[in-house]
Amino acid sequence: MNLYDLHNNPEELSQYNEIIKVPEFAYNYVEKTNSRSNVERFKQALNTVANDTKYAYKFAVYINDDIWPPGEDAIARDAETAFYYCYTLMPAGAWPKGEVAIATSAEYSLRYALDMLEGPFPAGEQAILNSESAEYAFDYAHWGINRRWPEAEDFIMKDPKFAFRYAKRVLKQRWPEAEQYIKQDNQSWRRYNMAFKDTNVS
Repeated sequence: MNLYDLHNNPEELSQYNEIIKVPEFAYNYVEKTNSRSNVERFKQALNTVANDTKYAYKFAVYINDDIWPPGEDAIARDAETAFYYCYTLMPAGAWPKGEVAIATSAEYSLRYALDMLEGPFPAGEQAILNSESAEYAFDYAHWGINRRWPEAEDFIMKDPKFAFRYAKRVLKQRWPEAEQYIKQDNQSWRRYNMAFKDTNVS
């Protein structure tokens, strides 16, 4: 229960001037209050919201329903928040301000490349490589750069399922170096043989 909402004269309550500096309270205040009722306090609340990653994002998406430049510095500090901000409110393209944070995350670097750029995201490639996720690396090679990605092959090949997919969809030929790993999964090995049945497979 928020006593500040229930009190007839909330300015008389203790910490009235300090509570507006708390992001959650400030966001709730902005959400429920008409800006004309107390212009100065509303501005203070907006400033608090604009400097908090979580609530700046919530304000932009759920209240403003549009990009919100005053909150973008805070939003751009976090990979997940930065990605969803541009994904939700900038469907037409990239958001350079958020790319530094996005590039620290393998998951959101991949999603940014595929969903926003529809192509390579060089700044995020190291995060994908560092994750050593065969799935992320395959998806990026296949959908993001649409070519062989030698830097990721050492760990892609060790995952039978994605080694097979990489051979079939990216290399489009047998991948002898990976066959010892693909053999470890019967289904992947069978599909690999079927895909390259016209070539000699050991």
